[in-house]
Amino acid sequence: MKGKKVRKRGLPTGWYPNLEREVIKQITDWEATDAESHLDKVFASIIPHAGWTFSGALAWKGIRLLNEDAESVIVVGGHLFAGSGILMAFEDAFDTPLGLIPADIGFRDLLLEELSGKVSVREDTSIDNSVEIHLPLIKYHFPKAKLIWLRVGSGDESLVLGECAARLAMAEGGATVMIGSTDLTHYGPDYHFMPAGTGEEAYRWVEANDAEMIEKMVRMEEREVLRRGEEDRSACSSGAAAAVIRFARMIGAMKGERLAYSNSYTLYRAPSFVGYGSVAYGR
Repeated sequence: MKGKKVRKRGLPTGWYPNLEREVIKQITDWEATDAESHLDKVFASIIPHAGWTFSGALAWKGIRLLNEDAESVIVVGGHLFAGSGILMAFEDAFDTPLGLIPADIGFRDLLLEELSGKVSVREDTSIDNSVEIHLPLIKYHFPKAKLIWLRVGSGDESLVLGECAARLAMAEGGATVMIGSTDLTHYGPDYHFMPAGTGEEAYRWVEANDAEMIEKMVRMEEREVLRRGEEDRSACSSGAAAAVIRFARMIGAMKGERLAYSNSYTLYRAPSFVGYGSVAYGR
């Protein structure tokens, strides 16, 4: 895109494959073992954002159910505390191993106008995994779609974002989907959070804590998702999840469905580990 501003890859090698053939092979392998959803039409999903080795398969489960003919894909990441407002990427395109994803500049400008006066919006210039990790999957599944890159704090600003995005999506009349990006409980000495000690007892505690958070997501209780993210440390980016739930409810989703759960302890039994879940919203 000559003369256009492109956001280049920021994450180091290891988070996801470098080459097109490697990306396609990995997705093809996941598709061979994937299960179908019971939802007829999926408007939005919540997916994890660790490296592909740990949670890529779960992220793909949430993305592959979305309408592949979508014209606009809104990806909401996090890693921001409540009251942080919204971060928005203003590049013209985003680089992936499968090629560039163009920004949906028209929708982005309308969203910025809609949010004006309601919540603070600043440019996102940081390297952050919560959006970038999904870009190759999005390019593969939505080859013709345009992208809106956002990150949101874990407070009421997330609900404002979900509402404004949904109103615009309905007014525009095009196919718009939203993806919320969050990991679940971060447990162990690396995260200074060890309410259940160590070993198998800690593992069982995290599984239960994550299960309760996923249930709140499935039941579309966005304020409870925000509360649990803050009080029980059940998510690192609960605002992204809450924004998607509010968007999905307004756009016509009737229910949520738990697609999958895992955690890094099952792959690498370290004292510190993280939970991952995938949830879809539709009819």
